[in-house]
Amino acid sequence: MFINSFSKLGITIDIRKLLINDIDINSFVGTKIYPITAPQNTIGDVIVLESKGNHGVYGQQVLFQNICDVYIYSVSENYDNSLNIAKKIYEVIEGVHLNHENYEYRCTLIDSSEGLIDKKYYQELKFEIK
Repeated sequence: MFINSFSKLGITIDIRKLLINDIDINSFVGTKIYPITAPQNTIGDVIVLESKGNHGVYGQQVLFQNICDVYIYSVSENYDNSLNIAKKIYEVIEGVHLNHENYEYRCTLIDSSEGLIDKKYYQELKFEIK
C-alpha cells in the first residue's frame, strides 16, 4: 500500500478538521481547537494539537512508514472534563481515515499522560500516523 503526497503538515490539518467537525467535540470546546498553543487568556476548555517527526516527504511515495506522531492535548480547569474530552478525542481519531487527497491513513494511540500547567489539567494523547 502506497501513500502519496502525505506530510506531517497536511495530516495535522486533516486531524484538526476531524475534531472540529465532530458534534460531541464541538459541545465540549466549540471551535477552540488550536495548532501548537492556545491564544493567551483563552477561557474554558480547549484542544491543542501538534505534530512531531516526519518520516515521509510531501510528494514522494511512502511504504508502511510512520508519517509523524500527532500529540493532542485536552486542557481544562476541571480534571473530569479533561478526561472526558480526551476520551472523545480518542474515539474520533483512533482508526483509519482519508486525508484531504483521499489517501488512507491510520491513527493509533501509542501513549498518553496527564499533568497540570497554569492551574489547568491536561491529558496528552500521542497518536502514531501511518
